Amino acid sequence: MRLLLSLAMVLTAAACDRGPSGRDLYACENGTNVLVTRGKRVSELRLSTGEIRKARRVPANQGLRYASDQLHWFERGDEAVLSRKGESAQCRLINRNI
Repeated sequence: MRLLLSLAMVLTAAACDRGPSGRDLYACENGTNVLVTRGKRVSELRLSTGEIRKARRVPANQGLRYASDQLHWFERGDEAVLSRKGESAQCRLINRNI
């Protein structure tokens, strides 16, 4: 029994350490679509404008926050904010795990 409990704790800790993953598509109020491919520490954001940016995960009190020198991406639940070039746009999840 102890072995099973220990194994369950190790597997749970490993799953938590992986961080978020997957590919989600968001539509933003400014007409931009964003395909987010999440990794443990770095995510790729493909914008419908043709831009492709790698952004590193940074600490956030709630939700997920990614930043590069060119943009910031913050998501919480099904909503996100894309900030780039001095402008911000509200975004909404339209397709999960694509």
